[in-house]
Amino acid sequence: MDQGLVSPDWEPLKRLLRTILDRIRAGLGDPPPVSLSVSTTSRAGVLRLITLGEGAGLVEAQTERFGGPIPDAIATGLPILVTDLWSDPRWPELTREAMTALLPDQAAAWTRIQGMVVLPTGHLEQSTIVVSACLPKPADEHTLVVLDRYKQLVEASIAVTIATVADGPDEVLRLLTSRAIIEQAKGAVVAATGTGSTQAWQVLRETSQNNNVKLRELAVALIEYLGDEPVEQPAGLPAPIRNAHADQVARAMWQQLSTQPARA
Repeated sequence: MDQGLVSPDWEPLKRLLRTILDRIRAGLGDPPPVSLSVSTTSRAGVLRLITLGEGAGLVEAQTERFGGPIPDAIATGLPILVTDLWSDPRWPELTREAMTALLPDQAAAWTRIQGMVVLPTGHLEQSTIVVSACLPKPADEHTLVVLDRYKQLVEASIAVTIATVADGPDEVLRLLTSRAIIEQAKGAVVAATGTGSTQAWQVLRETSQNNNVKLRELAVALIEYLGDEPVEQPAGLPAPIRNAHADQVARAMWQQLSTQPARA
């Protein structure tokens, strides 16, 4: 398995994601969503891992042909709520007629879909995971809240799968440990900026990408810089990875954040 790429044919992962999507569908209540999907970026583009419900081809249609909220959410790292997918001026080529012409066998799904919510759930080195919901009504905050409730579970399922298949049990333990540290780093950014968790995640992600430092290394460096001591490490687990470059990036990021006025 290529790092950052999970096969949609890997049945254990599909079963796990299907269980999570079932819980999301139950949490959304009536009317139920037309479809729920989990996708991830890879070196080859955007890979749809699973769709629960109708209209599976909408993910590929957006990322490969027409544009839409999924590629925009991947590009910005921010959630997108859409009240009417087919008439939104941001994506003029994404229409019900265009989808019917492209995938006529799924035409019934296109007539049922109205709103859509797309939530980018995390960053695994150079990959972003996306949970999306197609709705028979305009999207609202309730849909986003339900998706947000399960985003870490989706991300952890895929991350552990990658580490297990590609790198073995030591990397799984290191990954699980570093995820806790990343959450601490997000909390520190939230406290410093007065923003929400999504915006804090975007700060860490952009800093990681723009400075060519792994997210886990940046998080370790930030927490150790703020605490002026090594991060706490459970006995027997692999030590978090860090380096001098990550230390420099973390200090510079924090100094910049500290000089900005916190949001109310």
